[in-house]
Amino acid sequence: MREGFIQTELGRVHYVRAGSGHPLILLHSNGNSVHEWEDVLDDLASTFDVIALDQPGQGDSGGLTRHTTIDEYCDSFIEIMDALDVEQAAVAGTSIGGIFVVSLGARYPDQILHTRYPSHPHQARILSCIFRFCAAAHSSVKAVFYRVVSPHWQDCGTSG
Repeated sequence: MREGFIQTELGRVHYVRAGSGHPLILLHSNGNSVHEWEDVLDDLASTFDVIALDQPGQGDSGGLTRHTTIDEYCDSFIEIMDALDVEQAAVAGTSIGGIFVVSLGARYPDQILHTRYPSHPHQARILSCIFRFCAAAHSSVKAVFYRVVSPHWQDCGTSG
């Protein structure tokens, strides 16, 4: 597992990165940090290039000096993708992270291929199990989401 900081328009943002494969960006709930994902990070990293972010102003990221819009947060996430040479990614987020997921999918459809957001952070464990068994084909993953976890997960309607 590697971690570091990237300078964005909103300040210095902390990230943790592990694994290899298709990039998967994780966005935590309000007032939390990358540690929200620690129970599933290793499982996800066995299949994906997982990038968990401390949102600007939270966790180990630098503080914010002004009110910030959802679009500005999302722009900073794209800055991070660019800095890490990630052209396209799947994104999952909880709570406010889920709101960012929706905005990212709508504003950056060429860069954000899949979007998911659990209704509660602990449901992120489901993500690990499903991806581990279905990672060979992204269409299989999507089919399992619709059949098994649709009561708890929302699809934001992006491609893939």
